Amino acid sequence: MYCGLDLIGFVWHRLEGNFVDEELMMTVVGNAEHGRAILDLLWQWTGDLPITSEIAKFYDAAKAGIKSEVQNPLEAGVNPDLPNIHGATPLRQAAARGHVTVVEILLTTGMVDVNSPNTERQNPIFFPAEHGIAVVTNLLLKHGANLHVPDVKGNTPIVIIGEKT
Repeated sequence: MYCGLDLIGFVWHRLEGNFVDEELMMTVVGNAEHGRAILDLLWQWTGDLPITSEIAKFYDAAKAGIKSEVQNPLEAGVNPDLPNIHGATPLRQAAARGHVTVVEILLTTGMVDVNSPNTERQNPIFFPAEHGIAVVTNLLLKHGANLHVPDVKGNTPIVIIGEKT
């Protein structure tokens, strides 16, 4: 069990200084009051926490397929491979919705893991492959996506594709 500065150090190290928000703090310490207090301490300690609303906008833009709102944060240095608390990355969000242009933008950064699993152990190709989003599926395959990685239920995208045909 972590407490005090040990908790702050653990969270900061775990996230490599990239992304801390109140939801994470609440998850770690159990309530909003302590989460806010730890965020405030992190801010004082580093003076350099990213603005979480900007990161949230980045996720929303990837999810909605808004090219310009994905490109601008990338140009400002946002890490394009930050997972949310469910392990979903912006690439997974865009791929699952068939946003080809945003998927291309994220892949061309060279900073995204095309096989990064969410908490269900589904990599970004899982949903587009399962739902017949061929353009995105092919794009992810060209960048090294693996169709043979099982999720928590033992399903793989390749098996699900076979069941659909």
